[in-house]
Amino acid sequence: MIYSAYDDLDGSVVGTPYQKLTYGCEAGNSRIEIVPNGDSYPCISFFEKDLTCGNVFDSNISDIWNNSILLNKLRNGKTDDNTCLSCSLNHFCNGGCPMVNLDRNGSMFGEGDPRCLIKKK
Repeated sequence: MIYSAYDDLDGSVVGTPYQKLTYGCEAGNSRIEIVPNGDSYPCISFFEKDLTCGNVFDSNISDIWNNSILLNKLRNGKTDDNTCLSCSLNHFCNGGCPMVNLDRNGSMFGEGDPRCLIKKK
């Protein structure tokens, strides 16, 4: 995610739906991680908190991809942070890393990612 890498980034470099996925969080949007026991995660950072999408040995992977409550929450969740909502990068950043937000702020989409250089200004 490049949202916090450049403090002068204006958001205009990201225009297509594909760019929004690759510049923003890919967790549950364009990828999942599958560990050897079959558990799947939106991103490997969800492994530490054991937030699985499902197990590929118990369910069809397309069912997990389409019906996981966690994946749908990631795909449809929107930040509540007013600073993030007014930012030109919000259309792909959406408040930053959901797992960092959950760990540091208690919600995947409440307050924005505390690491963001733009937010720190």
